[in-house]
Formats: sequence, structure tokens, C-alpha cells
Amino acid sequence: MNDSPKVSIIIPVYDVEPYIMKCLLSVYSQTYKNLEVIIVNDCSSDNSMHIAKTIVADKGLIDGVEVKLIEHDWNKGVAATRNTGMKTATGEYIFFIDSDDYLPDNSIESLVRLAIKYPGVDIVHGNYQYAGTRYGWLDLNNKKFPEYVNDHQWIIDHILKSDWDGLYGTVTNKLIRREMILQYDMWFKEGIIHEDEYWKFMYADKWSSIAFCTDCTYNYFLRDNSITMSINDKAPSNLIMLSAYREFLHKPLHLSKENYKDFVIKVLRCVYENGIVDYKLYSVKLKQTMREFASYEKLPYNVRLCFYYMSLPRFFVRKKVVSLLV
Repeated sequence: MNDSPKVSIIIPVYDVEPYIMKCLLSVYSQTYKNLEVIIVNDCSSDNSMHIAKTIVADKGLIDGVEVKLIEHDWNKGVAATRNTGMKTATGEYIFFIDSDDYLPDNSIESLVRLAIKYPGVDIVHGNYQYAGTRYGWLDLNNKKFPEYVNDHQWIIDHILKSDWDGLYGTVTNKLIRREMILQYDMWFKEGIIHEDEYWKFMYADKWSSIAFCTDCTYNYFLRDNSITMSINDKAPSNLIMLSAYREFLHKPLHLSKENYKDFVIKVLRCVYENGIVDYKLYSVKLKQTMREFASYEKLPYNVRLCFYYMSLPRFFVRKKVVSLLV
């Protein structure tokens, strides 16, 4: 490709010994070669980095692909690992891949083709395929999005929608313009389990354009032993996520009735499905946050009423909230 942009591929590594080889080999196999590969070891306790270093030593520089190996001094979590990668990156675009996933050979080439077609596009969103299972809501072919959007309101609207109809929350499988990240300090919130969703809501108003590639550009592997977070783990992260929702509500956005409905459902899911209502240590903070939301006069009355009901201690109010949104 002429005038092809450099892409920095960031790979966080932590205890992924069974998967890291397939992930790295898929990166080395990319048909697009203007790459910088950044492997960040978050203090793995298994042989993940030994395998990674062996592959890098064996493959070397293939067609000029540069590989950087970075070691954390202690385990900091995926958000901090991504931040380390972003601070090291020099490419025009950044691409995140989780180290237990892998890429089709033409993944980056397919995404870059759209970055060239639409110069300066902030994000190029790829299409997913789940290994071993089917998740139709991830398939962009089912969503029927336009190939390119530079309508800020459209982007906000689709960030608020559910994963079935809207923009999938994870930052993997996207070319993200590095200049935009640096301009707006778009770093990940460290120490939480909703770092992707937090990032999306905190910086939603910064995206001015997005392109969609319907080719499969990412194979997501759903592990059987995926970590299930306890209420104790989720509660502090959910309160931080609610702080992102608070900042979102303060932004000068023009939301429709349907937008508000989508937003309230996201808050409802954070409050109830993740189980922090009945967790005593955080229940007071939760109630305070919901009552604060209910006091925002710019919000429609039924939305404020929804937040008030969410400040109540009983689980049955979920039905009441949903009925107010009809």
C-alpha cells in the first residue's frame, strides 16, 4: 500500500502460556508489514514470556517488523499494561490484541485499507469471530452500519445502545489514531474491571469519525476458565464506572428519549446485575450516586425517577424502572 501508516500492535501478557504462541505467530503472519509489535509482560508467573522471547528470537525482524519487549516490575493489570504499550508506541495507529486471541493473516491490511480510504479517521472498527461459539451480536454484518461515519451524534447514539445494536465496548480489534489518544490523554483507568467500558464512555465525545470493516479481522477465544469476579471485586469497579456515567451526564450532549432509555439500562445493569446493591460496604455510596443522578434537572422526569428508584434498597424496583422507560 502506498503511504501506508505504521501500526503499533500492543499485546499485554499475563499467564497465557497455552495461547501466546498462536497469538504471536498470527501477528508475525500479517500480510501488512509496516508494524511495531509491543509485548508487555505484566509479571507472568508461567512460561508465557519464555515462549514469547523464543518466538521473537527465532523470527527476528521479518520484513522490517520491529518488536519491543517490556517488563513490568509488578503485576499492574491489563489497563496499566495497555497504558505502558501506548506510551511506548510510535505508530500512527494503535491496535490492541489480547494474548489469548489471534488474528487472520490479512487483519491489519483490511483495517489499514479503510484508514487510507478515509484519511485521519479516528477509529477503524474490525469484525469479530468467536472461536468455539457464536455471538451474533458481534458480527458487523448483522448491524448494517455504514462503512464510514463522521456524524458525532450518530457515534454517541450507538455508544449508548446495547451490544446487539450498538458499538461493542472492547478496545481490541480497532485501529485507534494515536494522535487522538495523546491529544486528549485517553489513558485507561487502572485497577478496575471495566477498563474498556470506562474508556469508551469517558472519551465518547472525542471521537469525530469511525469506519467499519466487515471482514473478519479478529478471532476471539472464549476460555472455559474465564475469571468470574466476586461481588467484592466488582463493587469498587462498578462505583468507578458510575463515576464515568456521572461525567457523561455532565457533557453537553443532545440525547433523545431512546438514548436516555439505553443509558438508564446501562446504569441499571451496573447497579443490579453486577450485584453491588446488597453489598453493605458500598450500598451507601451507591444510593448517594443514584440520588445525585435523580437531582439533575436537565434530565427528563421519567429518567430522574428511574434513578430515584435505583437508590432504593429493594431488588424488585428493577421492574418499576423498566416500566418507566416504555
